Amino acid sequence: MKLKFDTVEQHILTKDKIKKDLGKYGFFLFESEGISENEKGQFSIFERFILNTNTNIDIDKIGNYIHSLLGKKIDYFSFLKENKKFNVFFIVFKYDCSFFGIWTLEYRNIKFKNSFNNCKDFSKWLAQHVVKREKIKPFRKQHYLKCIDNCLRDNRVPYPGNFDGILFYSYNLEPKLVLEFSKVNYTTLKRHKENLQGYLGDRYFKEDINRWSIFLNLSKKLKVPNRIIWWYTKSEEYMVGYVEHLKSKEGIRLLTDTIDYKSLIEEIQRVI
Repeated sequence: MKLKFDTVEQHILTKDKIKKDLGKYGFFLFESEGISENEKGQFSIFERFILNTNTNIDIDKIGNYIHSLLGKKIDYFSFLKENKKFNVFFIVFKYDCSFFGIWTLEYRNIKFKNSFNNCKDFSKWLAQHVVKREKIKPFRKQHYLKCIDNCLRDNRVPYPGNFDGILFYSYNLEPKLVLEFSKVNYTTLKRHKENLQGYLGDRYFKEDINRWSIFLNLSKKLKVPNRIIWWYTKSEEYMVGYVEHLKSKEGIRLLTDTIDYKSLIEEIQRVI
């Protein structure tokens, strides 16, 4: 039986560099594969795992594997559950989507919660923890999707979007900043900035309204600032901003022009 982390996100080298460099000063960038907020304002945070096995599924063994794979991330999941009252769910699915299992966290212990043998029933469970969407945004990189993503979309309950990170001060598990990384590869950052502030900005804002909504609400829930880091894929150039409100595109505030990596780290350190 093989169990491993699963993600649809591309690897972000900038994020790895920031984690390493800020780690020298006692900070930890906590990230997870899925976050949601339902109509009642209840936050749920998810981690997901893919299971490759043709044998009978051992519930206890999977729980032990999850605990081992999470390592010190359990401390941060526990903080969010116990101190901030988040739901915490660990989703395990078979590579062919013939099994969906849900584990949760109770006092740092991994506990089995429920399982389903089809995606329709799993989607009904998940629908309790997400906001119903009238329109589902197309996924840009279809080849990154797994069977779980496709079948949930078929049932009109897309898997919750991931979030790029909560920056914690690791010595006392104090959240300091919510981060979102936004890749720019279609043009330069200078032109992208002009587009954000021009007529294209309205379209970009509407397309990403769900993303910015949960990003802003998460920072409010944790009572910490938020920062967006735009990064250009063809050079080490960055741009920093934040979400102030969701009334219009003007709620996406830009704090810098294009800056280098050293200036990016300084900008993050300034706010934490």
